[in-house]
Amino acid sequence: MKQSILNIALIVLASLFVVPGYALDNHYFTTIGKNKGLSQTDVKAIIQDSNGFMWFGTRNKLNRYDGKSFKIFNCYDEVAQKQNNNISSLFENKNKHLWVGTDKGVFILNPQNGVFTYLNSKTAEGISITDWIADIREDRNGNIWIIAPNQGLFRYIQTTQSLQFYEFGEKSIPDHGNPQSICIDQSNRIWIGTNGKGVYLYNENTDQFTQHLGDAQESTLLGENIYTMADDGEYLILGIHEGKLRKIHKRRDVVVDVNAPEVHYKIIRCIARVDEKLWIGTQAGIYIIDEENETVHIHNDPMCSYSLSDNQIGKIYQDREGGIWVGTNAGGINYMSSSVLNFTRYIPLNQKETISSKRIRDIIEDNNQNIWIGTEDAGVNVFSPTEQTFKKIGRDIGGKLTSEHSLCMLNVNGNIWVGLFKNGLDIISTKDYSVRHYSGQQLGLNESSIYAICEDKYGNIWLGNGWGVYKGDAETMKFVNMPEFGLSYIYDIIEDSHDNLWVATMGNGVFKYNLDSKKIEHFTNDIADEHSISSNSVSSITEVSNGDIWFATDRGGICRYNAKSNNFQRISLPEGLPDDSAYEIVESKNGNLWFGTNNGLICMNPKDFSFEVYSTDNGLPSNQFSYESALASSSGELFLGTPEGLISFSPDKINRNNFIPPVYITYIHSKNEEPTDKLKNGEYNNTFLESPQIVLEYDRNNIELGFVALSYASPTANQYAYKMENLDKEWIYTKDNQSATYANLSPGKYKFIVKACNNDNVWNEEGASVEITILPPWWRTWIAYTCYFIVISLCIWWINRYYIYVNKKKNQEKLRLFESEKERELYSSKIDFFTNVAHEIRTPLTLINGPLEELGEMDIKDPIIKKNVEQMQRNVMELLTLINQILDFRKIDAHKITMNFINYNIPVLINDVYQEFLPMALSNNKKFQLTIHKENLYSRIDRESFIKILNNLFSNAIRYSDSHIEIEFSADEKQFCLTVSNDGEIVPADQTDKIFDPFYQLKKNANVNASSGIGLSLARSLTELHHGTLVYESRDDLNVFTLTIPISEGVEQEGQIEMFNDKDTEVQTKQETILVVEDNIELLSFMADKLSRSFSVEKATNGAEAFDIIANKNISLVITDVMMPIMDGFELCKKIKTDIEHCHIPVILLTAKNDLNSKIRGLEMGADVYVEKPFSFKYLITQLNSLLENRKREREAFMKKPYVTSQSIGLCKADEELINKIINIILDNITDSNFGVERLSEITNMSRSSLHRKIKALSGTSPTDFIRLIRLKKASELIADGHYRTGEVCYIVGINSPSYFIKLFQKQFGMTPKEFEKQQKMTNTDELNTNLTS
Repeated sequence: MKQSILNIALIVLASLFVVPGYALDNHYFTTIGKNKGLSQTDVKAIIQDSNGFMWFGTRNKLNRYDGKSFKIFNCYDEVAQKQNNNISSLFENKNKHLWVGTDKGVFILNPQNGVFTYLNSKTAEGISITDWIADIREDRNGNIWIIAPNQGLFRYIQTTQSLQFYEFGEKSIPDHGNPQSICIDQSNRIWIGTNGKGVYLYNENTDQFTQHLGDAQESTLLGENIYTMADDGEYLILGIHEGKLRKIHKRRDVVVDVNAPEVHYKIIRCIARVDEKLWIGTQAGIYIIDEENETVHIHNDPMCSYSLSDNQIGKIYQDREGGIWVGTNAGGINYMSSSVLNFTRYIPLNQKETISSKRIRDIIEDNNQNIWIGTEDAGVNVFSPTEQTFKKIGRDIGGKLTSEHSLCMLNVNGNIWVGLFKNGLDIISTKDYSVRHYSGQQLGLNESSIYAICEDKYGNIWLGNGWGVYKGDAETMKFVNMPEFGLSYIYDIIEDSHDNLWVATMGNGVFKYNLDSKKIEHFTNDIADEHSISSNSVSSITEVSNGDIWFATDRGGICRYNAKSNNFQRISLPEGLPDDSAYEIVESKNGNLWFGTNNGLICMNPKDFSFEVYSTDNGLPSNQFSYESALASSSGELFLGTPEGLISFSPDKINRNNFIPPVYITYIHSKNEEPTDKLKNGEYNNTFLESPQIVLEYDRNNIELGFVALSYASPTANQYAYKMENLDKEWIYTKDNQSATYANLSPGKYKFIVKACNNDNVWNEEGASVEITILPPWWRTWIAYTCYFIVISLCIWWINRYYIYVNKKKNQEKLRLFESEKERELYSSKIDFFTNVAHEIRTPLTLINGPLEELGEMDIKDPIIKKNVEQMQRNVMELLTLINQILDFRKIDAHKITMNFINYNIPVLINDVYQEFLPMALSNNKKFQLTIHKENLYSRIDRESFIKILNNLFSNAIRYSDSHIEIEFSADEKQFCLTVSNDGEIVPADQTDKIFDPFYQLKKNANVNASSGIGLSLARSLTELHHGTLVYESRDDLNVFTLTIPISEGVEQEGQIEMFNDKDTEVQTKQETILVVEDNIELLSFMADKLSRSFSVEKATNGAEAFDIIANKNISLVITDVMMPIMDGFELCKKIKTDIEHCHIPVILLTAKNDLNSKIRGLEMGADVYVEKPFSFKYLITQLNSLLENRKREREAFMKKPYVTSQSIGLCKADEELINKIINIILDNITDSNFGVERLSEITNMSRSSLHRKIKALSGTSPTDFIRLIRLKKASELIADGHYRTGEVCYIVGINSPSYFIKLFQKQFGMTPKEFEKQQKMTNTDELNTNLTS
C-alpha cells in the first residue's frame, strides 16, 4: 500500500516538472480525427500493411486510411456470428491478411473482399482465444504469437493451422505473472513481458520459456508490470506501466533504469524506436530519449495547433516513408510528416523562452551570433542558436522598448538600432541590453515611423520614413532631409560594394545614389520597356557575393540590376514563379538565392535562373512570407518570417523525400447504375484492385476508376497521371482529383494506367494498371456475326436468285412490252390510217352529198331514179356515220372527247332510234321488237354519244342475228337498263371480252357486211363516259348485250338549235359579198356555185390570196378551209381579226378536223363559226344568214334606239375599242357644229377612205351619218336628264337649228324630242310607283 502511494506521489511530482524548451522542437503534428472520417478518437492499434495502407484500431471499429479518406470495417463474422469492434491490436501475416485483436478474440480480415473470419481454432486441450488481445506478432518461422493477458500466450502455427497455449502466472491473481507484452528481437528470439514475473525467453528446442528477472546486480523485475517492450540491440527496453523506463541486458541478465528521469512514473503505454531514438508514449505525452543528450518532451499545447491533440498516448508507429503516427486516447490520430523535419518552426507557446509573436518584421544577427527578431506587435526577441532559447527585450532581459511595434533593425558598432512605428528610434546595447530612445522630433524627422536604416562606409546613418530619406551622424544623432529622393515611402536602404546607396520605395521605384559623385538615378517601371524595373513597389534590396543587386517587388517578382547596360532583368510569373509578389532575398553559402512569395518559398540558382518551390506540402507552416524578414546567419542557417511564425533551416541539410509511393486502383464504379450500386454486386474490390483484368457488360460502359498514391508526407501534394490505352493519346495529369471517369466506352479491350509522385515529385513510373474488357452486346458477338454471315450469305444468294428471276421477268416484260408496243403501233397506225382516210373522205363526201341533197329536193317523177337517189343518200349517211365513229374512237383514245350532258326522255330517244332501224330489220326479214317497261324517264346524257351507242347495238344485232332481235328497256330508282338480245351464233366463252377490243372480229364474222370491228369498242367507251357498263352474256341460246347507265336528273331540258327555215334562206340579197377560200378546186367551184344564188361570191385557193382580196374589196363574210397551202385557215383568221380595218368581218372555218383542240384553236383565232366536213349546205346557208341577220339587227337597234350603245353591236375587242375611241372623239367635239369627217380622220390618224370603210362596216352608215347619230344619242341623254329644254339641247350637241334638230331626231328615233321626253317622264313615274308599293 505504501509503495502505491509513493508511486502516485512520484507521478504527480514528475508531471509538474516542466523542462524549458523552445517552440515545438521541430515536431509538428497534423490531427486526423472524426472530422476526417475516423470512426472513433480512441486509437489503440496502428499498422501499415504491405501495400502501404494505414490501419487503425479504435474502440469502435477498424479503419483503413489512404491519405485522403477512411474506409471503416465492421468486425463481424457472418458465418460464425461473432462480432467485436473494440480493436486492441493489429498484425499482417505473409498472406497479407490482417489479424485483428479485439476484446473477444481474434478476427482475420481478407482485405481483398472485406470478409472477416473469426479465429475459433482450439488447442489440443480445447482452449480457444476468447478474451482481449494485447499484442500479435510473427516470428521468422511463421509462428504467430498472440498475447491474451487474461488467458495467457498462444502460438498459431500457420503450416499446420494448429493452436498452442502457454500458461503464465496465476489467473486468480492479477499481478502474478500473466503475460502483458511481447518482443521479437533481431535474432528472432521471443521475449514475453509479464505482470510481476519479469520477462521470459522462448527456447525453440524445448518449446519452453526461461524466466529473466534481471537480478544479477541486486536489481529485479519481480513485481514490475512490464506493459510494453522494445528491442534495443543488447538491451531489451521495458516500459513499466506505473513505474520507470528500464532496460535489461539480454546476455548478462542485468536490469538498469534508462537515463531519462523525466519519463519515470508517467504511466508508460508504448515504446517505439525511431531513427536510433526511443519514443515513449505515456499518459503525459511523448518523450524522445537520446541517453547521450537531453530528453525532448512533446505534449499538448492549447496555444499551438501543431502540437499533440491529446497527452494520453496509446500507440506510436513509424511508416515506411519515415512519418510518425501517434494514436491517442481522446485526440484521434496525430501524424508527423518526415518533411517537416527540414524546417524548424518557432511560434509563441504557453511557456517561457519562446518567441513572443508570429508576426515577424525584421531579422538581423549581432556580433555574438545571436539572432535578433523584430515583431510587428510584440517587441524584439533575441534568439540564442546554442541554447535554443528566446529572450524578449523588456520581458526577459534589458529595459523595456518604447514601442512593441518594430519596423526595422541595424547592427551599428555592436548596438542594435530599432526603427519603431510612429515612435522614432530605440538603440539597444548588446552588452547589458539597455535601451536609449530618440523621438522623431529629436532626430529631426517630419514623420516618426522609421522603415529603413543603413550605415555607409563613412559612418553616416541613413534613415527612411514614410515621406523621404534622412542623413545623419551617430554621434550627434541629428538628421537632415535629402531632397534628392523626393517625397517617397521608403522601405529599404543598402550600400553596395561600389559605394552606391540604393533606396527602395513603395510606389516610386528605386534610387541609386553615388556617395562620392553625389549623382542620383531614379529607376521606375515602364510598361513598354521590358528592361525597366518590373514594379514601382520595391520592398527589399540585396547585394549578393558576386556583386549583383537584386530587388524584391510587389506584383513584379524579382529583378537583377545589370550594371553594364544600366537596366534590369525580370523574373516573375512568365518565367515560372508561383507568385509575382516577392519578399526579402538572401543568399545561402552555396550561392543560391532564397526568397519568399505569397505562394511558397523559392530556391533559385542565379546562374541559370532555375528554381525549386517549397510549400506547406514540403513542411512549411505557411506559403506566405513577411516583408524584410529574412536572414542568412553566419552559421549558414536561414531564418525567415511567415504569418505562422519564424522558421529556420540549413539549406544543405534539406532532405528530399525519395520514397516512391505505391499506387493502387481502389475501385471501379459503373455510372450506368445507381450510385450505391457497384460492379459485381458491390464495390469491385473493398481495398485495392489486384485483378489483372476486369470484364464488363456492354451496358456498363460508363465507369469511374479511383486511385491513390500511398505517400502520407503531404497527401495533398501527391500528383497523378493516368491514361486509358486505346483511347487517351497523352497522359492526363491531376492533383486534386483521385478518380477518372470514362463514358460510353465502345466494346473492346482497354488498359487503364495510373502513376503518381510524392510531395517532392518522386514518381512511381510503374504505377498501377488494369485491363478492362467491355463485352459487346449479344448482337455484336462472334456468334451473332456468324449468324449475320449466314443470313447475309443467304440474303445474297436469295437476292442473286431474285435478281436472276427479276431479270428474267424484266426480259419477258420487255418482250411483252415490245410486242405490246408493236401492237399499239400497229393499232395507232390503223387508227391514224382510218382517221386520215376519214378526213380525206369528208371533202369528196361533201361533193357527193351536196348534189344528192339538191336531187332529193327536186320533184323527181321517175320512181326508179328517186329510189336510187334515196339509196345513195342512205349510203352516204351510213358512210358518214362510219367515218364519225372512227373519228369518235380516235377522240376517246386520245381523251379529247367532250360530253354535253342534258336531260332527255330516255324511252322516247330509244324509240326514235328504234324506228330508224325498224325498216332495216324488216327489209332483212328479221323480227325487231322493242319493249319499254317505264315511260317518260328523264336522265342527263350526252344525246349524240347515247345515240351512237344505240346505233352500234342495234346495227350489230341486225347484222349478226338470224331472225329475231328483242330490245327491252327497264329502270329502277338508280339506273336504267337496255337489253339487246339476238338469236345469232353464240360468242365463244373465251372471246366474250375480246369482242369489245378495237378492230376485233370473230373469225367466222370476218369481212361480214364489211364490219370495221370498232363499233362495240366505241359503244363501251361511250358508255363508260356515262359512268355506265356495257356487258355481253349468252343466255338461253341468245346473245345478250346489257347497257346499264345511272340515272342523273337535272333542270336542263332538251336543247334546240334555232335555225332559219328553209324559206328564210333566200332573204339576203346580192348586196352581201362572201369570200370562199378552199384549196380543193372542185369543192371551191361547187360552194361558189351554190352560194352565188344568194350572195355575191369571191373565190381564193389559199389564205394569202384571200387576204389580198379582202384588202381590195368590201367583203361581208369569209368562209375558209383550215388545211391549205401557203397560209392555212387559222393564220388567215388570225390575220383578219388582228387587222384593225378588217377585224369586223365574220369568219366561218370549214375543216375535216373535228377534234376539240382544233375547234378551240379556231375560236381562239377569232372564228365566229366552226363547221365540220362533210356539212349540209342547208345548215351552212342557215349559219351565214344567221350571222348576217344578227349583225344587221344589232346595227338597226344601235341606229334606231337612243339608249343602245356600241357594246350591243357584237363587235370584236379591237373593233369595240376603235368605235369607242371614235365616239369619245365626237363627244369631245360635240358642241362644234363644224366638226366633220375630215377633222375626225385627222384625229384618228386614218385616211378618209379607210375611215369611211371601217365605220360603214361596223355601223352600216357613213361617217357623216355616224357623227350625226352620236350627236342625237347625246341629245336623248340630255333630254332624259330633264335639265335642259329642247331648244337648249340642240345647241349643246352642235345642231344650230332647233327645227332641223326636231326633224333629224324624229327621223332617227321615230318620235319627236317632246314625245321622247314625255315617254321618259311616264317611265320614271311608273318606276317610282313600283318602288313605293314594294
